[in-house]
Amino acid sequence: MVSAAGRNCRLTACDDDLMPVCSPQLIAPRRTLTDASDLLQYPLLHDEHREDWALWCEAVGLAPHFARRGAVFTDSNGVTEAAFAGMGMALLRRSFIAPALTQGRLVNPLAQPIACPLAYHLVYHETALLAPANRCFRDWLLGQRPAVAEERA
Repeated sequence: MVSAAGRNCRLTACDDDLMPVCSPQLIAPRRTLTDASDLLQYPLLHDEHREDWALWCEAVGLAPHFARRGAVFTDSNGVTEAAFAGMGMALLRRSFIAPALTQGRLVNPLAQPIACPLAYHLVYHETALLAPANRCFRDWLLGQRPAVAEERA
């Protein structure tokens, strides 16, 4: 909770985005898609707690009802594993899947990411940094991601 006195600080990772990805075998031999609607010829993989595909469809100019089809998993780990297995298209955070993209285990067949509506926050009272362990952790976190932004609330 942010106090009225403004003595709380927050770190926000704000550069993550969601991108459509799949196993390279799913779209072989095409490798890339030319239009957002091309993606709809493949099954969509969903996290039951998120509406990411509806957000993505709206962002790229498709009707959100297209996002309602496909397999539903209990969490993003299930979605990721299904994408690895070639079961369909997943909409995943770039930061979570960067190694799989680099290794070629997943591909981004359509360069149309959207900003991730969720972020991780570290919220702390400014006096918390008086403890060396807390300051060390905060400094380590800042060093992990260049896009971690510090805000004062």
